[in-house]
Amino acid sequence: MNSDIIVILVLVIAAILLLLLFLKLVLPVLNRKKSDAELLKRAEKSAAGKNSGKNSGKNTSENNGSQTCPICKSVLQKGENLSTQVFKTGHTDELCHIRGCPHCWPGTHPDVKRTCPTCGRVVPESGYLVARIFHHQDKSDHVHVIGCLQCHKQSNN
Repeated sequence: MNSDIIVILVLVIAAILLLLLFLKLVLPVLNRKKSDAELLKRAEKSAAGKNSGKNSGKNTSENNGSQTCPICKSVLQKGENLSTQVFKTGHTDELCHIRGCPHCWPGTHPDVKRTCPTCGRVVPESGYLVARIFHHQDKSDHVHVIGCLQCHKQSNN
């Protein structure tokens, strides 16, 4: 009888040790694969989200990840930037005026139309878009275009 209890105890201890070994060695590998898949899924979702909004004039295969001007929809080449004026508030979001890119401001190229992505009206060369920049610690900043001076004024009334 005593030998049967000892054998059962040894088997229980061996089962517990195997379980602990499994938890220590196998689960971290499974969790890492899950987190890698999760990161890949997030990256794909983020890339799709950048081009799915109403402001996206081109898809990523056409512009190779380049930014587009929200006013004229021109693809910005390396070294080309938007002309903006950011009003520092010290908060996580700041007000911003977007004047345009080198293709549409200053001096619009003949084949370029300056239109508001919110209301579709023509934005004059003296006009600009009103936007908010949201600063995030763990990811890149997010810019939300509110609209041109005309539709921004209407939304405030």
